Amino acid sequence: MNNIPPKTDSFFSKLCADSLHYPSSFKSSVLAPMHFLFLLLLVPGFQLGLSIRIQEVLGKIPLIGKLLRRIQWYITTIFFGSDIDPNCSIDSGIYFPHPFGIVIGGGCVIGKNVCINQNVTIGRRHPEETENPVIHSGVSIYAGVVIIGPITIGENAVIGANAVVNKDVQTGATMVGIPARAI
Repeated sequence: MNNIPPKTDSFFSKLCADSLHYPSSFKSSVLAPMHFLFLLLLVPGFQLGLSIRIQEVLGKIPLIGKLLRRIQWYITTIFFGSDIDPNCSIDSGIYFPHPFGIVIGGGCVIGKNVCINQNVTIGRRHPEETENPVIHSGVSIYAGVVIIGPITIGENAVIGANAVVNKDVQTGATMVGIPARAI
């Protein structure tokens, strides 16, 4: 499986893609701003995604961008209890139904339309490792999952609750257990 190509989406296109995962009772285009306001004020998963998108924008500011991004990362870490490294790559359409206790290490690559539930850990197995997990598009990762090592999760895979994934996952596979195995 190949790595995911570099992201080229803009801040607003990523934000719109992120918002599509949250149900809306505001179906009319006239009420669409109300839906965004609802997400902004009352939906913690969207707020975490927004914070990640703001970090990406801050990181592009010359001279002080890295410092501002790190400050935003720190505030996000304290507020949500989730440590999502600023050096990880998260594509558009990220969905955090319950955004608490999530740890994503630097260098991890997450594709489009990925769902990550609470208490998920994604990262290296050892600090000496140089490669990180790559999660392709459409993957659903349920509560308590641990994804460690230089592995690839194929498109549209499902990782069941509390699974420990330490080997590559094929496209469309459903993995459960410790260590994770296909069912």
